[in-house]
Amino acid sequence: MRAALTSLFLLAALSARAATVTNIDVPGAQFTYAESISPSGIVGGGYGPATFDPCGQQCGFLRTPDGTFQTFSVFDAYNAGVTAILDDGTSVGNYIKGHNTRGFARTPDGTVTDIFIHKANTEMEGINTSGIALGNAFSSSRQDVFLRTPDGKIDILKMKGCGFASSAGINAAGTVAGFCLHKDKGVGFLRTLDGKITILKKRGWKNMGVSAIDDTGVVAGGYVDTKTGGEHGYIRDADGTYHSFELPGDNPVNTYIMAMTVVGGDRQIVGWLMARDGRDYGFIHHAEGSDEIFDVSGGHASRSGTNVSGISPSGVIVGYYFDDNLHPHGYIRTP
Repeated sequence: MRAALTSLFLLAALSARAATVTNIDVPGAQFTYAESISPSGIVGGGYGPATFDPCGQQCGFLRTPDGTFQTFSVFDAYNAGVTAILDDGTSVGNYIKGHNTRGFARTPDGTVTDIFIHKANTEMEGINTSGIALGNAFSSSRQDVFLRTPDGKIDILKMKGCGFASSAGINAAGTVAGFCLHKDKGVGFLRTLDGKITILKKRGWKNMGVSAIDDTGVVAGGYVDTKTGGEHGYIRDADGTYHSFELPGDNPVNTYIMAMTVVGGDRQIVGWLMARDGRDYGFIHHAEGSDEIFDVSGGHASRSGTNVSGISPSGVIVGYYFDDNLHPHGYIRTP
């Protein structure tokens, strides 16, 4: 059965539509992770310098659509990377200092500001077109979702009826989507800027994760069927209508939804999966139900393969891949 599943999976991989793939390697870097893309195609991420660099052990970078790189330091720290970016160059990301993950915000003029909430691990999840940034702060004793306005003000969100909350995305209206415990059950949630909370749940579904929200209020994520134990994907329309779909790949437990957008009327959900051949593959789930599975790595070794970080409104996918030596490289996949 395993051989048959793998054969079917590889057939699906061959059905990916023609696309142009551009490698992203910061000049002189040992490795490059492409972790975010703006609507116009500015790519953000992190890289490791090949030799001593004043920015630290891993630095941040921005790459404009014409291929120009801008690199920067984040407090001489390590494991720095840009997780979300706007078209004007405003960005947020994360880095490690000591034993903690910390967030940062960077303005177009290069000013970097530390974000460290309650002296707990702090991770930045996104930023909307108004410059409102979204993050999570967590420790062994508490977990908070917060917003940071462009003037630096931090707002810890009140999540009435929603314990142990973790955010996944924010849209242009400032609505936050995420996952929380509601009456001891895992559910999704939406929270508007004025504090209204909507719990996302459906009979027969459990462990509803939320992976993405768009500017129309549509949400995408995954859930477990309470009867079969199978994992599936879902889309929730702004009016509350749910649509279930099968996750691609032969092992849905290891399929990860990363982002969603509408490309020319086609709602595309993108992510990556771990296949039974021990390798990673990117995928695109289209509105009419078909899936594209792709691998930009050109590799064959176990644990090599392709991860997906995000997608722009024009359908450009960004992410990173591991070659047969397991060295990471960034890429852009243009339809």
